[in-house]
Amino acid sequence: RKVYLPEIISKFENWYQLDEHKENINYYEGKITGNYIRNLGNNDFVDFFYAFISEGGKIQSGGERSKNQFRTSIIFMFVVFREFVLEPFSAKFDLKLWLNNLDEYKYFGIGIATIYLNRINNSKFSVFNNKTIKALRELGFDLTESKNFTNYEKVNSIQLDLIRNFPSLQNLYKTDALNHFVVGTRSGRQLLINYVHKALLEGSL
Repeated sequence: RKVYLPEIISKFENWYQLDEHKENINYYEGKITGNYIRNLGNNDFVDFFYAFISEGGKIQSGGERSKNQFRTSIIFMFVVFREFVLEPFSAKFDLKLWLNNLDEYKYFGIGIATIYLNRINNSKFSVFNNKTIKALRELGFDLTESKNFTNYEKVNSIQLDLIRNFPSLQNLYKTDALNHFVVGTRSGRQLLINYVHKALLEGSL
């Protein structure tokens, strides 16, 4: 990775400057805060999270197929869901318990839930979805495909190390954009072929 990561990240930086990921980094600024969410009226609260699901948090593709079921679900369990999404703003927030309780909230899976956390604090919380795992595995990091807390901690650790080693990445929102670049764009996939796959092949000879 010491050989090919600098080149891949250099190409990523060029791509990032012109991509909508850069424009969307502050999309929810001032809106995903404890005070803002806490002070939303019931209807506005439902509308806000309905839009958040629909837009994929402006990070992943939107939840067009599940957004209406999600609206029905959170209306039905409004009080407990509201308490749940306010927990990350508490000084006593228990990340492991929070992630392990996601099964109680239909259509608010670990992908969109960790996007929500990332929008709260992109210096602390990684996005964790299929793209994250696939990209980091393609870059040579040792990860399983499990979407559990243990794997989330590993992803967070890997991506924080990336930021320390490549300060231009800045935060965990931008490292997620790198993941998208690596596996979600033609140029990124070509770089994998040119550098990573070639290095792996040569190493096996």
